[in-house]
Amino acid sequence: ERGRKRKQKDEDEVRKQNCEKKRKEEEEEEEEEEEEEEEEEEEEEEKSKKRWLKEIEKNDGKKRAKKQ
Repeated sequence: ERGRKRKQKDEDEVRKQNCEKKRKEEEEEEEEEEEEEEEEEEEEEEKSKKRWLKEIEKNDGKKRAKKQ
């Protein structure tokens, strides 16, 4: 009887540890995905800024050409 309770307790502890490990892994995966999404958004913002600056420079050049 005692051996059976002890075995059950050990199995419960292992199960608990496995659940905790799985939860941590899922959290880490989620964090990695969020970081990747943030990086992609930042890259898109940079590309957008560059396009915007090029457009401004192009338009500015046209205005200067008209003034002359």
